[in-house]
Amino acid sequence: FVEDFLNQFVSGQTKIAYLKDLKFFFDFLKSGGEYMKNPRDIQSHHFQFYRDHMIDKKLASATINRRLVCIRSFMKWSVAAKIIDHNPLDVVKLPKVETENPTLAFDDDEVVAMIEAPDLTSKKGLSHRMVLVMLFTLGLRRSELTNIKLKDFYSKRNHNVLRIKGKGNKDRHIPIN
Repeated sequence: FVEDFLNQFVSGQTKIAYLKDLKFFFDFLKSGGEYMKNPRDIQSHHFQFYRDHMIDKKLASATINRRLVCIRSFMKWSVAAKIIDHNPLDVVKLPKVETENPTLAFDDDEVVAMIEAPDLTSKKGLSHRMVLVMLFTLGLRRSELTNIKLKDFYSKRNHNVLRIKGKGNKDRHIPIN
């Protein structure tokens, strides 16, 4: 069941994350003597006990929600695949997501200092500077940056553009200096 569920996702990262999240859930159930062989075996109280267990372990609310959303998605898929008649988890509320540690932005001077730090007399330094400029000015994710190919740069109406294959395999076209 899990393999079929994961095959619906395009992103390898999503598959890995969902597989881990489902494994945490099934391991939790197994530790309590529950062995789930079919999504029909999962009831709302299993979901509630797991939610409460994670809260007791003081996991971040975003982590708890991500794991619970994964399980809910698995159950929703099970309904769509006609493995179960209804999703027993629809009635269970998710905990409120709180921002524990907001990301602090760099100020302008810090950004300039980082961009100017690499040694521009070496190829490595030039490469590092280009990476920093692209990250700061284009707001790219690490995975987006590492997947850029030369063919992703093009010109349109006298503007230089970079095509980024983003999250969910979606294309973004970003004008660049």
